[in-house]
Amino acid sequence: MADNDKQQDRLQTILTVFDRDWMSSDEARTEATNDLYFARVSQWDDWLSQYTTLQYRGQFDVVRPVVRKLVAEMRQNPIDVLYRPKDNADPNAADVLMGMYRTDMRHNTAKIAVNVAVREQIEAGVGAWRLVTEHEDQDPTSNNQVIRRLPIHEASSHVIWDSNAKQMDKSDARHVTVINAMSMDGWKAYAEEQGFDPDDIPDFQNPDQTWLFPWLTKDVVYVGEYYEVEEKKEAVFIYQDPLTGETGKLLQARHRECYRRPRRARHAENRRAQG
Repeated sequence: MADNDKQQDRLQTILTVFDRDWMSSDEARTEATNDLYFARVSQWDDWLSQYTTLQYRGQFDVVRPVVRKLVAEMRQNPIDVLYRPKDNADPNAADVLMGMYRTDMRHNTAKIAVNVAVREQIEAGVGAWRLVTEHEDQDPTSNNQVIRRLPIHEASSHVIWDSNAKQMDKSDARHVTVINAMSMDGWKAYAEEQGFDPDDIPDFQNPDQTWLFPWLTKDVVYVGEYYEVEEKKEAVFIYQDPLTGETGKLLQARHRECYRRPRRARHAENRRAQG
């Protein structure tokens, strides 16, 4: 019973945080959605057509050719990442990381995720993709994993960042909510898989039944994934090999497994995301 009450309190805290983040970015999100509609669908909005009595409603679409040109240039000349060894790091390690990064970016999901994010950033000013890990193969004895990039469509209205984040890339955000659309059958299957009642749907103050984002309809349920950054201080022990002079670092958890005396110790602050 205590665990259930704790989970309910945690849920209410998340709902309150989400409501604050949603309201603080509501105006910017509305403008981004309007720009996305203007660039992809039509330049005549519903409210504008009500004040126009002309029978012919033409439009000079100068936005779409520019968007296609920029996307084509991005595909021909993609932005690459260059790894360089720092301090006394092995230069061969940088080449290995370059090869791993290029291999991950050649995957179809990575190409689609980058193309979707870049196109939406050009059209609406906001683009995002998701980083996940998958097992490298189906071998049950192997735990090797690879990084995959998954697309997030309409990131301007489906990714709700921390209202206190000021950086353009949101690197200073303490939490974020990713909204996913599910059908009713998909929602029931997801609820059964996670082990909770599919009929128990929490109430959100925002968003409401608006033309921008119908939060709950008869056919679609939107599920929010909440992630937050946890800062934790850990002691780091630095060792030096008496023969080669090379230094190595160990966290406090693995320090007990090492029998050598550390050269020096310091405290480091780690940031990790959990959801």
